[in-house]
Amino acid sequence: MLPTRVLEILSQRMVRLKVTNKAEAARYTTLSHAWGNGNTAQTTSSTLPSFQNNIPWELLPKTFQEAIQVTLRLGLKYIWIDSLCIVQDNVEDWRQEGSQMSSIYSRSYLTIAATKSSSSDGGCFTVSDPRYVSRTYKLKDAYCEEYTIHVRDELDYTTVKSGSPSRLPVPLYLPLLSRAWVFQERLLSTRILHFGPQELMWECFSCSTCECGSPWDGYTISTKYKSLPWKPDLDTLSNIRRWHATVVEYSTKMLTVDTDIFPALQGISKRVKEEQRKCAYYAGLWEDSLPQDLLWYTMVSGTRTQQWRAPSWSWASVKGHVKWRSATSDFEALFSVLEISTEPIGSNLLGGLRSGSLNLKGPCVTTSIQLEANHSDPCYTLLLRTPGYLRSDGPLFQFYPDFADTCAILGDAPLMLMKAARTQSYMNKDGDYTSRGQCDYDFLVFEYVDTAKSVCKRVGLADLCAQLSWRKNRSFLDHFDQAAKEITFTVI
Repeated sequence: MLPTRVLEILSQRMVRLKVTNKAEAARYTTLSHAWGNGNTAQTTSSTLPSFQNNIPWELLPKTFQEAIQVTLRLGLKYIWIDSLCIVQDNVEDWRQEGSQMSSIYSRSYLTIAATKSSSSDGGCFTVSDPRYVSRTYKLKDAYCEEYTIHVRDELDYTTVKSGSPSRLPVPLYLPLLSRAWVFQERLLSTRILHFGPQELMWECFSCSTCECGSPWDGYTISTKYKSLPWKPDLDTLSNIRRWHATVVEYSTKMLTVDTDIFPALQGISKRVKEEQRKCAYYAGLWEDSLPQDLLWYTMVSGTRTQQWRAPSWSWASVKGHVKWRSATSDFEALFSVLEISTEPIGSNLLGGLRSGSLNLKGPCVTTSIQLEANHSDPCYTLLLRTPGYLRSDGPLFQFYPDFADTCAILGDAPLMLMKAARTQSYMNKDGDYTSRGQCDYDFLVFEYVDTAKSVCKRVGLADLCAQLSWRKNRSFLDHFDQAAKEITFTVI
């Protein structure tokens, strides 16, 4: 099936915007490109009528022109390009077509990726350095039998350009692959042809390869993502791990517009919902794994977005690299999710949000957090604000603040500490010491927004430092259990 609109290639330098009917089927390509800061050609409400007759060739940036040429050489006459096939100044059209990304890319015959270019003016084609062009030699073996070999220099995908001695991050070399929207396009596409700065690269569900045969693993999507995160025959733990792995990778990608965090993922979310999870989705979390999904953390504290885009309990509230512990079969949630809701901006529950709230019930105490300055790595003391336990010799916690400025903003303010989960413990259910493994208790940390109404915001995740004395940890847990109260509260 063709998308709602496609570019129809009438000749080598003539295209028009074609509005399709629902029953129309034909092969088409899709373009994956970085818009950049240039004047990317766009369809608007005012240009839509004229574009349906003809799109002037000179209005198309270099990347579009070359992608059209590739499509034509493949014997196809249709190509889908987001900026031209979605009416950019029509919010409803953008939401409608954005919700179809899953089918648009997954049904595409081929995705053409302008991987070397940071803008739509960069183009697809390039002239390779002579060192990376294959050379042919005819040789003879020991029996004077003639044979032919083809050789070329191997590319180093850790450098920015050929001959550069520096080893710089991936986005500087293949800029397209650092984009969040492109991560989704790569996961959804059946096959992708990457136009790199020196050669072509190929990516599909079966393999990733390139002309020189050099590993480009630093750029390819790992098989744990590419082998369909929505594969339906996975068990519950695998479902959770696949989703977490997908979000972990996605969170490292860049967005020009911060509020695109859910729209740029909704194609993947839609496939997961329809083909694997088959349950409700709330701000990047799934109904059948809410306790695990809520226990995300940031190794390097994130930054705040200028505009609200997600509730504090969602990983999407943080601009930065998020992680989870690996989901295990002995995970035990120590709190209950009573109610969860989100309000979408439009009709699509997988897209952008207006608000979200979460009602929790769990064992909580009032605490404060102090940074310990005598450790090479950031380490914290959580002080229970309970009679007889407000002291400085409590166990050290590993605290993962959601934002880099969290501790500076909070100071010595009272916080709410909720014991959230247990996976492995130094103590069995009878409270006896065992040598089973690390003490692994996770705590969620909240600050009150409205004390009278028990409304909070999440500020981070904490866990006991396992390398310290188990007796001190046990003492803390005993005091926690004695002082804790089952509290019902709302997180926004």
